[in-house]
Parts: sequence; C-alpha cells; structure tokens
Amino acid sequence: MLWLIIVLISCIVILLTIIFRYRKDIKYISAQIEESQGEYTNIRMNTLDKSLEDLVIKINNIYDLNQQATSKIKHREEELRHSIANMTHDLRTPLTSIMGYLQLIKSANLT
Repeated sequence: MLWLIIVLISCIVILLTIIFRYRKDIKYISAQIEESQGEYTNIRMNTLDKSLEDLVIKINNIYDLNQQATSKIKHREEELRHSIANMTHDLRTPLTSIMGYLQLIKSANLT
C-alpha cells in the first residue's frame, strides 16, 4: 500500500513538472508574440516537445504568409498609384493643348 502511494505521488510530481514546463514554454511563445507588436519576426523556440515546435513553425508560417500578403498589397497599391498618375498625365496633356488652341483662337484677330 505504501508503494502505491509513493508511486502515485511520484506520478503526480512528474505530471505537475511536465505541466509547468508546458506552461513556461507557452508563456515564452506568448511573450515573443507580444514583443513583436505587429512586426513579422519569427519566433524562436528550443524545446524537446514536438507539438510545441510544430506550433511555433505554424505561427512562423502564418507570419510569413501575412508578410507576403502585405507586401503584395503594398506593391499593387504602388502600381495603382503609378497607373493613375500616368492616366492623369495622359489626360492633361491633350486637354492642355486644346485649351491652348482655344485661347489662341479667342485672342487671335480673325479677319
């Protein structure tokens, strides 16, 4: 009976140790996410647990995908601004010429 109690207590101690280690690792991951503050910095984690490593890899992949999407959006916005600037220039040039001709016609003495 005493052996059973000792085994149970040792199992409880081992399980509590594992739980606290997981909790510490998760807090470390959370702290790195909070420190990034929207920046796309990869999370670093050295642990023996495969599931936590997989979690960190998935978070880093999400960061990478988000960074790529943001980069594409910025690039498309820049292309749109450039296209609008070109269209504006293409529209203004003939209109300026037409306005110049109209002013010339108005100011010229047509006799």
